[in-house]
Amino acid sequence: MQSILKCAIARLEDLSRQNVPIPRGLDLLEASAQSCGELVVINVMRDCFHELLQEQHCHA
Repeated sequence: MQSILKCAIARLEDLSRQNVPIPRGLDLLEASAQSCGELVVINVMRDCFHELLQEQHCHA
């Protein structure tokens, strides 16, 4: 699972460097996932991202 997470983070970082917004990057990762484990990791990343956005909104 840890290697799946590292790979997903690296892929999302690559997409971000190409100016792909994080939500779109997560969508692309989800669409290309090849296992249930990858889907779980990507959706946890998406949930964490949404939580961070909500926290920023509440503290603004």
